[in-house]
Amino acid sequence: MSVNTDAVNQVYEIFSKGNLDEFDSFVADDFIEHEDLMGMPMNREGVKQFFAILRSAFPDFSMRATHMVEEGDLLAARFEAHGTQTGEFAGVAPSGRSFTVSGFDLLRMSDGRTREHWGSFDAIAMCQQLGIDPAQLMSHHPG
Repeated sequence: MSVNTDAVNQVYEIFSKGNLDEFDSFVADDFIEHEDLMGMPMNREGVKQFFAILRSAFPDFSMRATHMVEEGDLLAARFEAHGTQTGEFAGVAPSGRSFTVSGFDLLRMSDGRTREHWGSFDAIAMCQQLGIDPAQLMSHHPG
């Protein structure tokens, strides 16, 4: 493993455990987020806000890398995410339902710190598993 793959695994662990203050040490000061985070700012504070919302709705939220490929300053990771809805999410009351979905992250890295992030996950499968209308999730912007 490289310093960058180690860093990504640690970030996934941070998101899984909810230790969001530790995220800053893995992200450059001028970090740019390219994935829509339900209206959150497109920077590291927005990422932390987004995962705080996820962890509030899904306290058992977890994610882990299933595959990683690194070339130059780019790292691609396929991940699996899981959670059980015990809090409100996207305006939907807690259901007790769980989801397991896969996703993809592309990160521009330098010395174990992320400079840019692009990502996507199977939001439709997540909605189906939770019994949420996908349009409701896509239109909900709490920020």
